[in-house]
Amino acid sequence: MRALRYLINRLISLRLKGWLVALAPAVLLAWLMTGDLDVSNPDQSSSQVQLPSGEQYEGFGRDIHSRVYNDSGELEYTIGAEAQRLYTDEVTELDYPMIRMFQQGQERWNISAVSGRIRASSGGDIQELELRDSVQVRHQMGADDAIQVQTAWLIVEPQAERLYTDAQVLINGNRIEQRSVGLRANFSLDSLEFLSDVEGRFTDISP
Repeated sequence: MRALRYLINRLISLRLKGWLVALAPAVLLAWLMTGDLDVSNPDQSSSQVQLPSGEQYEGFGRDIHSRVYNDSGELEYTIGAEAQRLYTDEVTELDYPMIRMFQQGQERWNISAVSGRIRASSGGDIQELELRDSVQVRHQMGADDAIQVQTAWLIVEPQAERLYTDAQVLINGNRIEQRSVGLRANFSLDSLEFLSDVEGRFTDISP
């Protein structure tokens, strides 16, 4: 428990990328301590991170829910998944993951997908988080202003504080509707870049 407490204290000092980094070193450890253990053969996917045929996972948990608070006792983020499987090669698979990020008690980011896969370093830091199938990202920019991104798959690089996809993207907001093929986002700069075949419309953009 002392090791788990140290990991959580280290992680909650992070801001926007904290909801990603928490998945590997702290939350997954808590899942393994409290979840059911089971053994099964995972399905193969087209992810860049391939699991050897017939490999069995070493940890399993169902109905995963976790809350992380900052030093002031404020809710910083929540993480949930219907199931997770941990493998020996630093790969973790998630079923129906959902991550909610808060700032000053208000939800600012909500990311969900049908499936997810984490590739971590030997030290537990996430190198890449891949989300697949009906990926939705909702960013709350203000009390009455939010945008929602929908795509088939998405890669998140938490250390670089960015995400990207080469798939078709649909973005909807209060004053915007836009489509493109490919998207790059930088969390630290709060920027979005549409790569190709960009089309859309804006309404009521005046102050």
